[in-house]
Amino acid sequence: MSVDYIIDADRWLRIHTDFDIASAVIGSLPTGTKVAVDSIVGEWAKVPLSIGGAAMTTDDTTLIPVYGYMFAALMHPVVPVPPPPVKTVWRNATGVHFLASRTRAIEAVKKGCRDFVFMDDWDSCRWAADALGKTAAFDVKGTVMYRHWIQNWPNFDQVMSQGMHVGEDGRIVRIVTNECENIGKDGVGAIQYHAELDVKVARECAKHGIHVALGTFPVGNPDITKPEICAAMKAGYSDWWNNGFAQTGIRPVWDQHEYSPDEKHIHNTWEGPVDFGVIAPGLLAADMYEPEVHYDIVGRANTQVSRIHPRLVYAIIGAPQATKRVYVYEQDWHETRAKFLFALCGFNLTSGGVLMSSETGIDRGGSGGFIGCGLDAAAAVKWVKRFQEIWMRPVSDDFGNTCPMPKESACIFQGSDSQNGTGRWGSYYCGSWENELAQVWGK
Repeated sequence: MSVDYIIDADRWLRIHTDFDIASAVIGSLPTGTKVAVDSIVGEWAKVPLSIGGAAMTTDDTTLIPVYGYMFAALMHPVVPVPPPPVKTVWRNATGVHFLASRTRAIEAVKKGCRDFVFMDDWDSCRWAADALGKTAAFDVKGTVMYRHWIQNWPNFDQVMSQGMHVGEDGRIVRIVTNECENIGKDGVGAIQYHAELDVKVARECAKHGIHVALGTFPVGNPDITKPEICAAMKAGYSDWWNNGFAQTGIRPVWDQHEYSPDEKHIHNTWEGPVDFGVIAPGLLAADMYEPEVHYDIVGRANTQVSRIHPRLVYAIIGAPQATKRVYVYEQDWHETRAKFLFALCGFNLTSGGVLMSSETGIDRGGSGGFIGCGLDAAAAVKWVKRFQEIWMRPVSDDFGNTCPMPKESACIFQGSDSQNGTGRWGSYYCGSWENELAQVWGK
């Protein structure tokens, strides 16, 4: 296998026909040129010759490569740049999602809150990053996430133009999609669409030094009880999660909404082994998309928008399913659901990726959050302590790792809207509990 070398000669380095200074010179290359060296013969580097990228051969029958020889002392091998160090200790911190207002956030930061989410409020994100004294997206100061509202089934251009703020503050983590529930719930084809969009945005933003959060699935999603969903998650997301940091120096981020379904669930003590179905290789063979025009469901009457509706084509090769036994705690179905990314979806615990949650707390259907369930600040503190405790449980992946998940922060929803009514979130309000929550803010 050839090794890349860089030419160090003052200006040019000659290419000879043989490893002899007296042999004919057939060309030369300027200093700084990278060349592939087949081997070192004495003082000479043996270099396969090419024209326009096509390898030269002796004739069109035997296809024997043609080599040139260059003085090896005037070249140096390219030393691969080692990947950035993987962070092994994460903060497992708790902050607050403040929607689009910094009024209560100002009080919270005075009380030591260090983790923030803002909705469609870029200026408040920048304010929070300044207030914390942040110098990077993941430093010891805390985290700031920007969440932009965007319609279901967005495309790449919409996401990049509306929510990524390319070229601006790299201290802020951008969320790719605002809980696109249709994508999260519509099956394998939807997962594939979501993953393709997320990863494409992440790779483009990485070129600009921007961290983006993928996923943002609502509570209870994706449906990891279906083996085809886990296979689609693995196929769509695991490569970026496992290799993105080493390739770009930008940490892959996964955002998962992690609510308790009621005030008692987080304290449930059930645990035990569960057998999950696992799809054999080859199930997800093709992906077919068909364009469709429909009316926007967000209230803009008579406005037609285009979307792509994915339809999966199955081709089952070999045995379609096996089983994998995972040791499960009751909270893994809700509060620590991200565990299944590592247990069933091919994510590596030590790849350098980061887990965050832009929404957490209690979400009891028909009641709402802590206040809606009749709970006070002391109960919220008790919940947060338990939440941080269960996130320290060790998890195993398919790469031989067993350790706590790389959780950086989770933000309680929400701290700015104290009113109830249509489109209001007062039953989730925790914005006046700064003094009590100061016991359990970010570390």
